[in-house]
Amino acid sequence: MALPVTPRTIKTKLMMARDYYAQKERCLYCDVLTEELNKRRRLIAENSDFAAFIPFASRFPFEVCVLPKAHSSAFSQISDSEIGTLAHILRDILQKLDSTFGRLPYNLSLQDRPFARPRKGYWKTIEADFHWHLEILPQVFRVTGFEWASGFFYNPVPPEIAAQCLAPRSVN
Repeated sequence: MALPVTPRTIKTKLMMARDYYAQKERCLYCDVLTEELNKRRRLIAENSDFAAFIPFASRFPFEVCVLPKAHSSAFSQISDSEIGTLAHILRDILQKLDSTFGRLPYNLSLQDRPFARPRKGYWKTIEADFHWHLEILPQVFRVTGFEWASGFFYNPVPPEIAAQCLAPRSVN
């Protein structure tokens, strides 16, 4: 679904990426990806173009983040060959979830940069500071009143344990 406004949670994510870039002169998502690829503790799938891992601060059990390895702020910039490798990594992740949980409902969320309108004073660094990605949010548990009321999420499954359940043996 495309919206005419940026939701607050997305706006916060965009502002955090912009602030990180202003401070470090690097993309936050590229740094997270580098860390995940180096440590490999939460990595669950990887191919030539994409890496999938359980985020350190997962909101939901078995939440998965899929990032392109090459920096890109917009999904629309994906190449034909990357479409194929994205399809392969998504198939691998969903098969891992199916083999672990059976047919489990999930949400797939494309986190893309906002439409860049050329206007005075508009965000100049978004191409460099934001990195599009996918979030796979398995519906393992129901969101409760605490989460809805507070905006804080309780995840009883540490990301490293979730990654061990989904990761191929060669990654561990």
